[in-house]
Amino acid sequence: MSATSHGGSIDRTAVFVDGRSAEEFRGGRQPGARNITPPEVTAAKDDGRLPIEDHNTRIIVFGADAEQARAVVTKLAKNAFHNVAFFAGTLDDLVAGLGESHALGVWVTGWPAYNRL
Repeated sequence: MSATSHGGSIDRTAVFVDGRSAEEFRGGRQPGARNITPPEVTAAKDDGRLPIEDHNTRIIVFGADAEQARAVVTKLAKNAFHNVAFFAGTLDDLVAGLGESHALGVWVTGWPAYNRL
C-alpha cells in the first residue's frame, strides 16, 4: 500500500497508477504503482488493479507525460472513480520530486503538486 503526504497528513490508502505502456512499465517502474492504460481501465476493475469496493479511494496517476496521465484519469472518471488526480509532469520529474526515496510510498510534504481532473 502506498502513502502520500498532503498538507501534513499521510494517506496510506492512495492507489498509484502508472499510465505508460506495459513495455515502458517493464522497462522501469515506481515501486507500488499499478500499470493501467486507458483501454485497460474496465479490465483493471475486474482484475483487482483498481479498488472496486470504494470508488472514492484516492487514485493518483502518472505517465510518461501529463497528457498520458490525463488520458487515464479521464477514463477512470468515466468509470465512476471520483477521487482521481494526475501528476502534470514527466516521469523524470516525478522521480526527481521523490528524491532519494524513489518510492511512491514515502512522499514528503513539499512534493510537487498533482492536478485534479
